[in-house]
Amino acid sequence: MAHSIIAFPPRSDLYRDALLCARDYSTDALLSFADAFRATVADPDAAYPGEVGRLIAGERLRAVRDELTRRERLSRLERGCATPADRQYAAWRELARVIRDRADVLHVLDLCGYDFVKTGKTEAHAACPLCGGTDRLVITAGPPDLVWCRKCLWGGDVVTVAMSVRRLEFRDAVAWLAEVCGEAVPE
Repeated sequence: MAHSIIAFPPRSDLYRDALLCARDYSTDALLSFADAFRATVADPDAAYPGEVGRLIAGERLRAVRDELTRRERLSRLERGCATPADRQYAAWRELARVIRDRADVLHVLDLCGYDFVKTGKTEAHAACPLCGGTDRLVITAGPPDLVWCRKCLWGGDVVTVAMSVRRLEFRDAVAWLAEVCGEAVPE
């Protein structure tokens, strides 16, 4: 029996949530999860897990694989046996670190056309890009510049803000912020 395939966008919310959760697990646990997700994806039963269950397991499997790849890359960097792709990864991480130290989250929100209300010298409020509302997002001008939502608890730094508000992937957000801060982008 052929199954129709529903595809999530390249970085779905389900994938992002699974990737965030994957950061908290040991490598052994992730390898175990990967085995279970692979079995669920391959299960042809139409009733359970069904098409949706296989789709969810596929997104979780992709997140687990990406986290395992990230850990392997960091391990190679620490051991001094990095590949060219690993060195490029490290260059982007370093640029993101520099940007987190230099970029002003209020200026970034202003450049994005995102409305906020200053409530103090180092604090502002705005609508949360995830759950909405009018003043749920608390913006703290640092360093470090951080945001967090009082309702859905979403939060992050200036890179996370650029990714969420402008709907960009990590490298695209870091490249845009590098341009804003006058930093060179790795090739």
